[in-house]
Amino acid sequence: MKAIVTCLLIFFSISATAQYAIIKGEIAHLEKDTISIALLHDQVTGDMQIFRVAVNNGKFKTNIYVPRAVYFAVSDDKNYTHGLIQPGDDITLRYDFEDKPGTLQFSGKGAEKSTFYQRFAILKKSRGTDITTAKALENIRSTMNKDSYMLLYAHLTGIQQSTKYFTTGQLSPFNDSLYYSFNYANDVYNIVSEHYRQSYTGKDMVAKYDTLSRILPPKLREPVLTLFIRYDIKQLTDSLVNTILTNNVYREYILKKIAAERKFRKGMIAPDFSLENDKGEKVTLQDYKGKVVHIDFWFEACVPCQQMFERLKPLKAQYAANKDIVFLCVSIDEKGVWKKAKEKIQAEHLYTNNKGRFHPVISDYNIDGYPTTYIIGKDGLIFNEAPSGYPEDLQPQLEAALKK
Repeated sequence: MKAIVTCLLIFFSISATAQYAIIKGEIAHLEKDTISIALLHDQVTGDMQIFRVAVNNGKFKTNIYVPRAVYFAVSDDKNYTHGLIQPGDDITLRYDFEDKPGTLQFSGKGAEKSTFYQRFAILKKSRGTDITTAKALENIRSTMNKDSYMLLYAHLTGIQQSTKYFTTGQLSPFNDSLYYSFNYANDVYNIVSEHYRQSYTGKDMVAKYDTLSRILPPKLREPVLTLFIRYDIKQLTDSLVNTILTNNVYREYILKKIAAERKFRKGMIAPDFSLENDKGEKVTLQDYKGKVVHIDFWFEACVPCQQMFERLKPLKAQYAANKDIVFLCVSIDEKGVWKKAKEKIQAEHLYTNNKGRFHPVISDYNIDGYPTTYIIGKDGLIFNEAPSGYPEDLQPQLEAALKK
C-alpha cells in the first residue's frame, strides 16, 4: 500500500511539473528591476495573463503554469520579444537592451520554436513566400508537441495565403481546421475584408453580417466575425450581436465592449495625453486646440494599418496646406521600429514612449484593435467615433468637422 501511495505521489508530482515552463533571460545594459511576461491565450478576445518578474543585473527567471502550448511576449518597456512555449520547456532569451533585433538569441530546451517564430516578422514585412520556411518548420517538428506545431503551422499558412492574395489577387481556400489560431483567423479577416468589401459596402449591418456569415466556413466564422465586429462595434446593437455570435465567450466579450463603447461617444471630451513626437518633444492634445484632429492608433506590422495609410495618401496631401486640420498617428511600436516605419507615412507622429499597448492612452481611447481612428473637433470633443478608412467617405466627415 505504501509503495502504491509513493508511486501516485511521484506520478502527480511529475504531471504537475510537466505543466510548467521556465523562462529565463539575460538582457545586457538593462537597468530596470522588473520586466513583464504575457501569455497570449486568445488574442481575438484579448485574453492574456501578465506577470511582473524581478530582474537582477539584467537577469531574470520565472516558472510559469502552461497546461498547453501558448505564445508569450516579454516586455522590458522598450523591446517586445515574442515566442512560443509548451509544458516542460526551459528556455533562455538573451539580447542587448540597446540592440534587440541584432542580438536576440534563444537557447535551452524548447528554444527552437521561439527561434523559428522570429522568421514570421521577416516574412510579413517582405511579403515573401519563402519555401525554406516551411521546410524549416518540418525540420524542427520533432522538438515540439502537436499543439505547438499546429500553432506555428497555422501561423505560417495564414502568412502564405495572405501573401498570395495581396501580391497576386488569388484566393486560397480557407482551412477551417485552423480556426483555433488567432494569427490564422486574423489573416483570413484581412483577406475577406479586402476581397469581399464591395459585397457588403453600403449595406446595413444585418445584411453585411449575413453576407460575411455565408462567405466564412463554419469553425472560422465565429472568431473572424468577432474581429469584424470589433471594428463595427459602434454601429451594432446587443440584439444583433446575439444573433450573429453563438459562441458564449465571443458574444460576452463583444457585449462588454459595446457597454464600454457607450461611454465613449460623439460629443464627449476627448481624453488628453502626453506622448513623445519624432523630435523627442512632449505633445499633448491641448497643443492642437482649435484644430480638427484625425487621430490614428497603429503599429508597423499591422496589415490593415498599412493598407489604410496607402488609401489615404492622396487625401492627406490634399489637406497638407490646411492649418486647421492635423493628422496624428500614434504608434504602439518600440522606438526603433517606429522611427523607421513612420518615414513612409504622411502625418504628425507620436508614440507610446516604449510602453506599447500598456500606455494609459490606449485604455483612455478604448483601443482594442488596429487601426482605430477618431475625429476630434476644434472644441476638443469627439466629433466622430468611427470615421471611415476610405477617402471618399472620410473627406465629407472631415469637412463637416471643419465647418462646425
